[in-house]
Amino acid sequence: MGDGKIKEFIGEMQSFLKEEQVITDREGMSHFCYDATEIRFMPNVVLLPYTAEEVSCIMKIAYEMDLPITPQGGRTGLSGGALPVKGGIVLSLLKMNRILEIDRKNLQIVVEPGVIAADLQEALKGHNLFFPPDPSSTVESTLGGNVAENAGYTRAVKYGVTRDYVLGLEAVLPDGEIINVGGRTVKNVTGYDLVSLLVGSEGTLAVVTKIICKVLPKPAFRRTCISYLDDLGSAADLVVAIFEGGILPSAIE
Repeated sequence: MGDGKIKEFIGEMQSFLKEEQVITDREGMSHFCYDATEIRFMPNVVLLPYTAEEVSCIMKIAYEMDLPITPQGGRTGLSGGALPVKGGIVLSLLKMNRILEIDRKNLQIVVEPGVIAADLQEALKGHNLFFPPDPSSTVESTLGGNVAENAGYTRAVKYGVTRDYVLGLEAVLPDGEIINVGGRTVKNVTGYDLVSLLVGSEGTLAVVTKIICKVLPKPAFRRTCISYLDDLGSAADLVVAIFEGGILPSAIE
C-alpha cells in the first residue's frame, strides 16, 4: 500500500463526502485506532458515512484500489475485529445511528448499525418492549457491532444471543454491491441462511448498513437473588439445581 495510492483514495473521498466525514489528522484518527483490548493500530484515513450508498461507493473504490478497509462500531469488542491491523481505511458507522422503525404490532424493529444498544433499549421502553441481547458494553456498543460479534451476555441463558433476533440485513459487499438478506418473517427457508452467515462474521464478509430484528414484550417485573457460596464448584452445582427445579432465570452470572 503506497503513499501515492492512499493519497489518491483520500482525494476521491474528499470529492464526494463532507469535510467532517473524512479524518486524516493523527489526533483525529487516534480515536479510531483501538478497541477494548487497548491494542492500537493507526489507520491512514477514517471515513464516517451517513448512508448505505456512501458505504457502497467507499467500498467500491477501496476494492478497485486494493486498499484494506476495517468496519467499526463502538470499538468495545475484545476480539480485535475492529482494529485496522494493516492500516488503510477505517469505516466508522457511528453516524448511521437512526432507529428507522419500531413495529409494536409485529414485534420488530429496523435500525441502522450505529445505534447505541442502550439508546435502543430506552426507545423501546416507551412501547413496553425490549431487545434481549445485553452485552456488558451496552452503553457504548452499537447494534452493528453486536451483529458483527454475535453479542450476548447474562441474559443469553434464557433469551439467546444476537443471532437469535436478527431477521434481515442490508449489507454492502467488498466490491460495493448492496444486498438484502433475510426478511421480516420468523421462518424463511428460501435459499441459504445468509443472515446467520453474516451475524458473527466480524465485518470480514460485508458491511452491515441496516438491521431488522425481532423484539419482545417487556417482562411485567424482575426479581434479583444473590447467593453467597464457598467455592466455584458450589456455584456450578447451584446453577444445575436451579435448572432442575424448573426455573429458567432471565439472567445468571
